[in-house]
Amino acid sequence: MIFGIMLHAFLDFAFLYSTLKLWLRKVMHEAQNVFINMGVVVGVLLVGSYVVYMVGLILVLRRLSRLTWLAFVPLANYYAQVRAINAPRRWFAWSLIPYVGAVYVGSVAIRLGMIFGRGPAFSLVWLTFGAPVGMMILGLSRGPVNVEYLEQTPKLLDVKAIKQQSKSLQRTNQPGDRPVKL
Repeated sequence: MIFGIMLHAFLDFAFLYSTLKLWLRKVMHEAQNVFINMGVVVGVLLVGSYVVYMVGLILVLRRLSRLTWLAFVPLANYYAQVRAINAPRRWFAWSLIPYVGAVYVGSVAIRLGMIFGRGPAFSLVWLTFGAPVGMMILGLSRGPVNVEYLEQTPKLLDVKAIKQQSKSLQRTNQPGDRPVKL
């Protein structure tokens, strides 16, 4: 009798084990499919955002009368952006160094935003973290390009100098122009 109970318990355990094993195999297969699908979606979003960034950068470079074909090359597109604002070539090299590069990237973004009549807050957010959207906004904007700001010697991230330059640009804008916001 005890042997029968033990055999029955063993068979129940074996049945539960095999059922659990099949269920886990099915769940793992479904989870694997979910992760693969998520990877495909993330990949499509990354490629799509890069294409939007490229198109926006092409529009920006056209408005600045610069070479637009560099927008298609992944690292050269940032170099084209740095050279489009008349920044020194060394700014591109410095921007590749961790921690130090943030100052140079921020300076390039602020300068590019000021050329198109945008403030530092817009530039630091939408031309660094949200670059695809920011480039499209700048490329499709109808406001004038501040050529006089483009001709000035670029300076690194200096809040006082940025405020003074943006105030001087506000004074030089025509009445129909959109003023630079801080």
